[in-house]
Amino acid sequence: MRQQCDREVDSCRCTFDVSNTFDGTRIYQNLPNCNPTPKCTANADCNDINVCTSDICNPSNSTCLNAPIAGCNPNQQCKADTECDDKNKCTVDVCNTFNSTCVHVTLAGCTP
Repeated sequence: MRQQCDREVDSCRCTFDVSNTFDGTRIYQNLPNCNPTPKCTANADCNDINVCTSDICNPSNSTCLNAPIAGCNPNQQCKADTECDDKNKCTVDVCNTFNSTCVHVTLAGCTP
């Protein structure tokens, strides 16, 4: 069973939560290698030099999270979501403006 968390609601640190535009459900992807234990005071302290992770510092407990970005393509640079269209109706295509990379999140239940 997947852990179901919504960061806006319950601050779950080890899931990547996305809305499935195909069927309207939420997708909760557990993040492999989620390590919230390194100490930090700012997001910059958590930089793992990997464009395909979100590097976040939680100042309330001084822990880092280097969360893999599902579908991230480190070789595809972008400035807007429209530059990331992979022509696959079964993915949500977005530009991660923090590191200018495209992210393609697979929509569960979608048939190409």
